[in-house]
Amino acid sequence: MRQIAVTVSLVVCIVGSMIGVGVFGGTPIAQAAGGALAADSTLLAPATPAFSI
Repeated sequence: MRQIAVTVSLVVCIVGSMIGVGVFGGTPIAQAAGGALAADSTLLAPATPAFSI
């Protein structure tokens, strides 16, 4: 039972991440809040190259 719960949780996390980054279409998180969550939105946020790994 525990292995099933962990496996289901993993799948839910992966699918949620894929939805969040816009793999299935829609608005990516960086653009969803009007750019407030973009890589270069604040002085403390790392520049875009940090997220291009």
